[in-house]
Amino acid sequence: MSGFNNGITNGYEWYEINGGRQDYMNYFHFCREVTIEISNASLLPASQLLNHWEYNYRSLLNYIEQAGFGLQGIVTDSVTGEPLQAVVFIPSHDTNNSQVYTKLPSGYYSRLLNEGQYDIQFAASGYFPKIISGVNVVNRTTTSLDVQLVPTNIGLEEQRNERITMAYPNPSDGHIRLVLPETGITQAQVECYSMKGVRVFNKSLYVPESEMSVKMDLSHLAGGLYLLRLSTNTANYTDRIIIR
Repeated sequence: MSGFNNGITNGYEWYEINGGRQDYMNYFHFCREVTIEISNASLLPASQLLNHWEYNYRSLLNYIEQAGFGLQGIVTDSVTGEPLQAVVFIPSHDTNNSQVYTKLPSGYYSRLLNEGQYDIQFAASGYFPKIISGVNVVNRTTTSLDVQLVPTNIGLEEQRNERITMAYPNPSDGHIRLVLPETGITQAQVECYSMKGVRVFNKSLYVPESEMSVKMDLSHLAGGLYLLRLSTNTANYTDRIIIR
C-alpha cells in the first residue's frame, strides 16, 4: 500500500463516471458501497487467481466481519409492538445522506460507526421523535439499541379519538386539577408520557360520585412537555401539559 494515500483514493481523481451505481446506492439508498481493487491488472490471468485469493482472503473475511460492528437494533411502536420504518440520524455528524433507515418487516437497522459517544435520533411518520443521548460505541464491538416510538395519537381508538383540554392550570408547577370529559365517570386510568416516549406516571383514578374534577400531583416530574392520557370504559382522551 505504498501508492495513493496508504492505498486509498477517490475514484473521481482518476476519471469521472456520470450515473454510476456506487454513488447512486450510497446517496439514494443509504448503503455503504466501496470498490476494492487487488491488482494493477484489470483482468488477471486465471493462473494467478488462487494466489490472489491466498493473499487477500483473510482481509476479506475481516472486512465482512467489520460490517456487523457499530450500532444496530430494532425500532417498534410503543403501543402495538409492531416494527416501524424509521430514520436513524446522528445530529452534528451525519451529512450528505449518510443517515440510515430501518427495514420492514423487521424494523431492523444497522449503522457503521467509529468508536465514540453519539446522540442518536429516531423518527418516523406519525410518531414523536426520540433522541437517545450518550450512546457509547466501541471499535470491533456491536452496540445494541432497540427503540420504541410513541404514536402521536398514543394509540387512541378511532371511534373516540378526542384531544381535549383536561388539565389546568397549564403550564403549572405539577399541581393540576383534571377536569373529567364525561359525566358519570367513577373509575379511570391516568398515564403521563414524556416526549421521548417513556411512561413517567401511571395511576388508577377513583372519582367520588357527582364530582367532575380531581386533583393530581405531578410535581415530581422534571420541567418539560408531557402527553397526558385518560382512559375510561368508553373512550380515551389526551391533553398536552407543560410543567415548569
